[in-house]
Amino acid sequence: MADLTREDVIRLIAVADRINLQGVDLSYVNLSKLCFKNANLTSANLSGVNLEDADLEGARLCAANLQRANLKDAYLKDANLTGIDFEGINLNEAYLEGVNLENANLGGFNLEGVCLARANLKWARLWAANLKTANLQEANLEGADLTGANLERTSLWHANLQEADLERATGVNLINTYGKPSKLP
Repeated sequence: MADLTREDVIRLIAVADRINLQGVDLSYVNLSKLCFKNANLTSANLSGVNLEDADLEGARLCAANLQRANLKDAYLKDANLTGIDFEGINLNEAYLEGVNLENANLGGFNLEGVCLARANLKWARLWAANLKTANLQEANLEGADLTGANLERTSLWHANLQEADLERATGVNLINTYGKPSKLP
């Protein structure tokens, strides 16, 4: 059972300069279209939460439970999502420019057309992910596991692929990238 309701959160947003919901249980609460800019949601229970079209720019979501969360159309620019397991999360059309996804598990995810420009994907698990037409310009993919990923028409301009595993990845274009991948397709 959630600690706060949607109405409680709206009241908190209205009066607080900085929203601190660290460790709070917000499971299954509808938080769609709300602004959590620079909010601290570290270790919060956000399982099953609806954050569709929410503004999470610069939010800290480290170690948050996001199982089955809906982040469709969410604005997550420069958010910190370090080490999160994204199993069952809806990220369709989410904006992820500059997001910190270090050590994230995005294996098998559909990230087609998603903006991950300047994202930190160091050591991220992206095996068999669909990154078709995704924007990974200037992304840090150092040590990332892209085994079997679909990189067709993916923009990797100035992306760091040092020690990235590209084995069986399709559509790989290494022009204008840097770093030496550990395995090539």
